[in-house]
Amino acid sequence: MLAPGDLVVAAVNCHGGCGYLVVSMHSDSCGLATTPVLAAVHHLAASRYPNHRLLLGIDANTFSDRSHLDSAPAPVCGGGGFGSAGGFSRTRSCPDAMDIRRTASACPVNSAASFHAYFSSLGMGSCWGDEDYLTAWTTCMARTFLQPQLQKAVGLADALGANHCHLKDWILFY
Repeated sequence: MLAPGDLVVAAVNCHGGCGYLVVSMHSDSCGLATTPVLAAVHHLAASRYPNHRLLLGIDANTFSDRSHLDSAPAPVCGGGGFGSAGGFSRTRSCPDAMDIRRTASACPVNSAASFHAYFSSLGMGSCWGDEDYLTAWTTCMARTFLQPQLQKAVGLADALGANHCHLKDWILFY
């Protein structure tokens, strides 16, 4: 489910007659809304703005590699809560670590490769191209030793490993 402010859509007409549909989207923390909302944006673009170019910036909450889901600690849903003051509360909205692993492994949108295949099937391209997305990452979720739960901390040598770095942010277009 999206929260207020998670989706912004603006149709822009230029003086020269060109048009752009500019979209910004922040998916839910576990990425379950990414595909349905992208399908709705695609439908809107095709049905109401067929002569506009689509430019979409999206925090899709995808994982670069799903192989880590069964053996490594689950990613912190939402990046670690900000509490209820305008942010994400981990205890209120997020499933526990095992639920995140099950959801991620059962939901194809959590895979960067599956997400790439889906938006490509809609005729969209991305800033990552057709191959760069396989090795790219936009977030690193490794925890430092500055927080009190030292058992969750990750050393510098392991911080940029596959278990902690994921491709979550995309720029899509057509």
